[in-house]
Amino acid sequence: MKLLAPNCGKVRKRFVCIYMAKGQEAVRVYMSPEKKRAFKAACAAKGLEMSEVANNLIDEWLKENAVASVQQSQAG
Repeated sequence: MKLLAPNCGKVRKRFVCIYMAKGQEAVRVYMSPEKKRAFKAACAAKGLEMSEVANNLIDEWLKENAVASVQQSQAG
């Protein structure tokens, strides 16, 4: 995992430390606070990370929508 935010140990206003696996990128998704709370609670109830569930849902959507370039890059 790599640290995306420099000086993460210091407390800063509106500054969030984010860790992610090497070679991954972030995607921002906007939703209502109610939907976010429900998603977070459902993931927690199953012992899953929200990112893991989102990645699985996106993978399924890509399979259903036959995005060849993404599927080929993951297979190689």
